[in-house]
Amino acid sequence: MQPISLLLRHGSLLLAALATSSVAAAQCPLQHVTDFGGSTGDEFGRAIAVHGDVAVFSAHRKAHPGATSTGSLFVYLRDGQGQWQFSQELTAPPTETVQGFGRRVAIADDFLVTVGVGNLQGGSLVAPDAIYVFDRVGDEFTFEERIVTAAVPAAAALVRDLAADGDHFVAGFPFNPSGVGYARIYGRQSGTWSLEGQFGAFGQPPKVHGDNVDIRGERCVVTSNENLVFIYDRNTNGDWFLSEQVLLSLCTPDTDLVDLAFDGELIAVSLQVAAGAPDPGCGARVDVLAPIGSGGSYNLLQQVPQPFGTPSEAWGESIDLDEGRLAVGSSLALAAQGGAHGKVYLYQDGVTGFEPAGVLTPSWPPSNTTEFGSNVAVSGDTVAVGAYLDDSLEVSAGSGSLWSFAGVGCPDMLGVPWARSISFINASAAPSGAGRQDLLLDAGPDHAGELYLVLGSVSGTAPGIPFGGVLIPLVLDAWTLATLSAPNLPPLESTFGVLDGDGRALAALDLQGPLDPVLAGLTLHHAFVTIDAGLGLALTSASQATPLTLVP
Repeated sequence: MQPISLLLRHGSLLLAALATSSVAAAQCPLQHVTDFGGSTGDEFGRAIAVHGDVAVFSAHRKAHPGATSTGSLFVYLRDGQGQWQFSQELTAPPTETVQGFGRRVAIADDFLVTVGVGNLQGGSLVAPDAIYVFDRVGDEFTFEERIVTAAVPAAAALVRDLAADGDHFVAGFPFNPSGVGYARIYGRQSGTWSLEGQFGAFGQPPKVHGDNVDIRGERCVVTSNENLVFIYDRNTNGDWFLSEQVLLSLCTPDTDLVDLAFDGELIAVSLQVAAGAPDPGCGARVDVLAPIGSGGSYNLLQQVPQPFGTPSEAWGESIDLDEGRLAVGSSLALAAQGGAHGKVYLYQDGVTGFEPAGVLTPSWPPSNTTEFGSNVAVSGDTVAVGAYLDDSLEVSAGSGSLWSFAGVGCPDMLGVPWARSISFINASAAPSGAGRQDLLLDAGPDHAGELYLVLGSVSGTAPGIPFGGVLIPLVLDAWTLATLSAPNLPPLESTFGVLDGDGRALAALDLQGPLDPVLAGLTLHHAFVTIDAGLGLALTSASQATPLTLVP
């Protein structure tokens, strides 16, 4: 054990410090990204896409001094160590006058497609949206082609959704002049893009056909606002045709189809009761559709309901599906805690269908209303999440985050082997490094509503602290006493409180200012205990310890 004088020095320095140049941790390598040259209102993270080793976040309101267009796309590439690195910022071609470049974005293997609101003159829209295609060569995306979407102005030509795969992309136009909407499928042959098919809804308006679109291989899926899912296939002649339409069952006529995801043969559609409409107990849900039998028609395979206590008007506003992994965004999930920065719920396709696999919760205080979860994207083990109103970093331009779906490296809780403690790390190259280490505490639903307390140690984890029949995996020292006696006071944030209905909570260690040399390389460990307030404040469990190394 270290001399008590040195332990006390460590404890006092940690309490007095206000930031390090960087903070590293061994568990769950995640990244929090933004445009550090951006400004409030840029809405970084409003649109996102991820595909393999490429992630893209839009800031469609970013102004460019001296330019006639607004909006940018920020491209991140994953390196050989699994870290996401900023690669380039894409903007509209200099000859264009585009408002909101990057308002929608989609990625395929070797190209990226985005859209911007058409030209403005005198404050009025006088040209429709245009679609911009960027080809990927190596690690660079270069502008390839501009595609005019329609010959009509105003909202009729606005692209509501984009999706891309292989040599195709699809754009949804739900507000065209006929009032029924349509979807356009574009294909690439010999490096040239052309329109291969345009499809509208059948019947009288309003149909809002094309509100949500997705495409995989030679199948395209489109929704309308009248609980219909349209499935288009491509035949051997290269022609697209309507192969099937599926009528979804609605709990109430005021139910809206909010988002769509398609992968393999599975189609996922999120449904919500319209905002302001009476909800007779329907809540929100995700319907999973699959063909029955070889070449059979699509039928309802499973309904994934919103978790208990989650606002139905937000749960499911954005969903994505890839390789049996489903992510469901809920930007108002923490409204009951006095904030509204949201959560993302993860589901894994298993023997009995999609089963809960985890919850991503941002690390900033709930009072920071960020719209976290309003956009989600999944590719393999990567989950990308947008929070376009986030102001927790050095700028208030919004942010994005990249997570591991499987929680690689996340320690299990003692006694709750399936639970995870997910750490959110700011790994962006800010002008001055952020020294914030954020933790999602997860004790499991059996401990919902109990008190929690985060404790720390600079002396290691063994032999631990036995207390009330529970072994806390920390060595008692000055930092332990500091975290015990001064929870929720700087640099500690939310280290004492009440677990939510899922048995989870957020906590953080926020250090700001130069790191005292004596702390360089110091590894701290933190764990939390759960406390039953109804049993004389008895400890009911202790988590495993999570390491944190201070790096100068």
